[in-house]
Amino acid sequence: MAETHLSEDQFEALRWVGRNRSTKSEWTTNGKTAKGGPENWTHMRISGPSGSILVAKADLRALKDLMICGPLKGPDASIHAVSDTGKAVLARGYQPSSIPEGGEE
Repeated sequence: MAETHLSEDQFEALRWVGRNRSTKSEWTTNGKTAKGGPENWTHMRISGPSGSILVAKADLRALKDLMICGPLKGPDASIHAVSDTGKAVLARGYQPSSIPEGGEE
């Protein structure tokens, strides 16, 4: 498996999803419910009984292989969950990348 480098915001979003049950998600434009098509969306608000997190659209793209988007079934059903790969990344802990933002390996 290739090494996964996440920004601090991406890691925090993944950790939040791993620790919290989510019951609702909605696209937003600068923090307000989005109107119009996907080109206007800037963030996704993921929320549940214990609070919410606002995740930038670009960060969600970076997390696509680390999260499962449901709905998932069961007594603690959640809209979003962490995949097995994402769990491995969380277990490793946050590791700042030596790659400059926007750079390549």
